[in-house]
Amino acid sequence: MSVSSPANLNAAGRPGAVPAAVASPDAVHNALPAEAVDKSCRWAVWPLAVAALGWLFLGLLMQGVASFRLVAPDILSDSAVLTYGRLRPAAVELLIYGFGLQACVATAFWILARLGRTQFQGTAPAIAGWVLWNSGVAIGLAGILAGSGSGYEALQFPKYAGLFLLAGFGFWGVAAFLTFSARREPALYPSQWFIIAGFLWFAWIYATAQCLIFWMPARGVMQVVAGQWYLHNLKFLCFSAFGLAAAFYFIPKATGRPLYSAPLAKFAFWTLAFFGAGGGFAASLPLPRWMPAVSSVCNFLLLTAAVAVALNFLKTVAGVGGAVAGNLSLRWFRLAVSAWLLAVLAEFLLSRPVIGEYFRFTWVTTAADVLILAGFVILGQLGAFYYMMPRLAQKDWPCQVSPKANFW
Repeated sequence: MSVSSPANLNAAGRPGAVPAAVASPDAVHNALPAEAVDKSCRWAVWPLAVAALGWLFLGLLMQGVASFRLVAPDILSDSAVLTYGRLRPAAVELLIYGFGLQACVATAFWILARLGRTQFQGTAPAIAGWVLWNSGVAIGLAGILAGSGSGYEALQFPKYAGLFLLAGFGFWGVAAFLTFSARREPALYPSQWFIIAGFLWFAWIYATAQCLIFWMPARGVMQVVAGQWYLHNLKFLCFSAFGLAAAFYFIPKATGRPLYSAPLAKFAFWTLAFFGAGGGFAASLPLPRWMPAVSSVCNFLLLTAAVAVALNFLKTVAGVGGAVAGNLSLRWFRLAVSAWLLAVLAEFLLSRPVIGEYFRFTWVTTAADVLILAGFVILGQLGAFYYMMPRLAQKDWPCQVSPKANFW
């Protein structure tokens, strides 16, 4: 893969000017201005972003009610729908599928068009995917509240809802690949690697988990293996790919400085690709000993990728303290990347037998999951929305106080 040189961000929205030896003169000459790119993305990105924010509000509301029911179980105890065992899984699924992945795809669409300096090519499949995906989320939510939840973490939606999600994501993948193929800038930026990989990885892990758990169930403990494998890969393969793609784009964009090192980004990408899928198996699970051992090694190698990411971003923002204090989008991503780094560290520590067995049935494991979902995904995507939405609407935020209040 060719990599653009890490030069300053340009008007077309690409975080780095491409040297003449890499980019063809025709591609540069035909590049669209940023305003035209944003206009072409509007009808594909806006519906996803609005729906994602709506599911986020509902998911957080349900999570708040579930937390209240946990400490006051006697209140509203006559309603099965309002029990903790239904509200919390429903809330988590809304945050994962209603907001998390949908927001990641919306941001990915915009970044692909901006970096490719081309019009967004897949509006029709993007809208079709939006209809199918949100129908699947709504059907899955109704299924969980009706008592048809599967019991598998991050796969609580009934299997019939999963078909809608898989079909919707397939349409989104088509839209992404059409836009990527039509790019007018041949050199690739790290964000593009992560986005394309994220689309492929989620389709792979979700289809595999659906087959092994619901449609062609594996026998015995292999269903546990499939569930843990999917959960780990959702967090540290898919969400990491989409979230880091946004961070690699928006952090240099917000600072006005080049990404410190493309080789470090490439190291993080390939480490994630080769070893990110191998974790997720705690030593306390009833599995052959080699599986937790391999999982621990993969988590350690994932930690090296986190070190590379941390070094890259620290060097990128070094000496721009004033910009960090004044740029709200950069503050969102600073917190999001910090949460991801802590989550990777927590995953490694919890994979150690002594530490993992001690904290296995405590809220520590839940806190580690919250770091990824709330800390990395939600904060990062809200930071992306804060930057994207005014450009898509071609007008500034009507009230500058609201985004700042939302951040705090």
